[in-house]
Amino acid sequence: MNYSIFVKKAIEKDSRNTFVTYADDISKIPTDLQMFYQSYNPVNVEIDTDNGLIHFYPAEDLTELSKDYSYIGNIFVFATINSDPIFINDKIVYTCPHGINNPKWEKVAESFEEYIQGLLR
Repeated sequence: MNYSIFVKKAIEKDSRNTFVTYADDISKIPTDLQMFYQSYNPVNVEIDTDNGLIHFYPAEDLTELSKDYSYIGNIFVFATINSDPIFINDKIVYTCPHGINNPKWEKVAESFEEYIQGLLR
C-alpha cells in the first residue's frame, strides 16, 4: 500500500500532524506495520473521527504502549481512540474498552491497510 495518501490526508486535516522516516530497529513491530513505520513514523499524529480522536504513537513508544495495555493479552497497540487501545492481533485490527480486565474485543478492520484506508473516507 502507498501510505503517502494517508499521510497527505492526515496533514490536510491537521497541519500539526508530523511523520518522519524511522531508521532504528523495527523488528519488534509486526511485519504488517513495518513499512508504514519505516517510511512514515507518526511522531505527532491525531485524527479526529466521528467516533473520537485517534492518536497514533511513534515507533519508539510502541513497546511501552503495548505494556500499558498488557492486561488485554499479548497484543500490539499502535494507537488509541479516547484512551481505548487500537491494536493488531493475527493481522486483524481491534479495539476494546480500556481499564477492564478481559474486555470484549471489537474488530475494526481485517488488516492494518484496511484500517488506514477506512480513515481516508
